[in-house]
Amino acid sequence: IQLLQAAGVGHVMEFSYILQDVLSHVDSEGHYTGSQTLQTLRLLKRYRLIRNQQLEFPFAGEPVPPAEEPPVDASVPVDEEDAE
Repeated sequence: IQLLQAAGVGHVMEFSYILQDVLSHVDSEGHYTGSQTLQTLRLLKRYRLIRNQQLEFPFAGEPVPPAEEPPVDASVPVDEEDAE
């Protein structure tokens, strides 16, 4: 916090809050021909594809374990013709 304050940052806003505020000002029946972003948000809002729960980005507490490699049967001989 001190590092941010030393850099001149006084306040921090979460992205979900900013996006929710923009969506609250977008009219789902309006037309925003000057902005492709607002037009996309309007369509998402009109067809109810954005909900409050989608505005939150959950971060896992632990990293996702790598997927296990599929078992390979090494006892099956490989034909020389297939290997080429």
